Amino acid sequence: MRSPVLVQNWINHPPAWLVVQTVKDSSDRTLDVLDRGEQAAILLAEHQRASLLLIDDLLGRQIAQSRGLNVTGLLGVLDEAAKQDLIYFPDAISRLQQTTFRASTQLIQLLLEQHQSEKSDR
Repeated sequence: MRSPVLVQNWINHPPAWLVVQTVKDSSDRTLDVLDRGEQAAILLAEHQRASLLLIDDLLGRQIAQSRGLNVTGLLGVLDEAAKQDLIYFPDAISRLQQTTFRASTQLIQLLLEQHQSEKSDR
């Protein structure tokens, strides 16, 4: 497993609010181009009629959107958290860049600039 030890420990002892579910039917051949995690996420989101699917893989996002799902990625979650003053976006990005997470440099720069201008507007 490539996850940091902190994440592994968290998932091995999840908080009470976290509900882990398995996908009962994973026989959708149209999803075979995705890895098992993305397949399961899309199928579960469809089954649960989820209002939002958190998925970062570009092909997974495209397929999910083509199936009518509303998607966001980790950067979208961090962006929204910063807009609600739950986090300081530049710090979160700095910490994220120390992990295996990868995203477009241009996208990260755009988001950083937006949050910098929002902060100066206050």
